[in-house]
Amino acid sequence: MNCQECPKYLKCRSLCPDAEKYANQDDDVSQWQKVSFTVQIEEMEAKPMQGLLTTEAILQDYFIERMKQSEIARKHSKSRPYISKVIKKYSALIVKNIKKEVKSG
Repeated sequence: MNCQECPKYLKCRSLCPDAEKYANQDDDVSQWQKVSFTVQIEEMEAKPMQGLLTTEAILQDYFIERMKQSEIARKHSKSRPYISKVIKKYSALIVKNIKKEVKSG
C-alpha cells in the first residue's frame, strides 16, 4: 500500500511496516554488490603497470602472461567486451604486419 492511500496518512508520525521495509531495503547486506570498489583499487595498487598504457598492458597480459579476458578485465577495471575489442583490433594489426613482412622480405 502507498502511504498516500493509507487512512492514517494525514496524522501519521511513524512508518508502517510496509513503508519501513521499503525505506530500509538498502540495509540488507546480502543484496549489496559482492566486490566493492575499494577491493578493485587495492588490486590495482598491488601490481603497478610500470608506465604502460592500458592497451599495452592488456596486450601484454593476454599475449605474454596468457591471462584470460575476464581476468584482464578485472585487473584493469574494464569490461570484458572492451578487452575483447582491444585484443581483436590489435591481433588483426599484428597479422597484417606479419603478412607485410613476409611479402617484403
